[in-house]
Amino acid sequence: MEVSVRTVYRDIETLCQAGFPIVAYQGAGGGFAVMEGYRLDRNALTFEEIASVISALKGMTKTLDDARLGTTLEKYTSLLTDKEKPPASGRSGSSSI
Repeated sequence: MEVSVRTVYRDIETLCQAGFPIVAYQGAGGGFAVMEGYRLDRNALTFEEIASVISALKGMTKTLDDARLGTTLEKYTSLLTDKEKPPASGRSGSSSI
């Protein structure tokens, strides 16, 4: 996605300000993750807010190539009903997320 490191830090800060407990891991295998054990009530966010977080996580996962972000992405996607979820990769049709 060719974003700067500063942009990633700004995005992380935005998630923190929104109340998501983000932790940073140092070192070669490091990265960012939602704090272990954190549970999000589906009713705490609107569909649009969940879709925005999923979009941000998709971009960060591609940019940072971090498996933990993929796990976090799966957790947020699980908050959506089957009807709200985008079609699986490889299917025709467009996704709203």
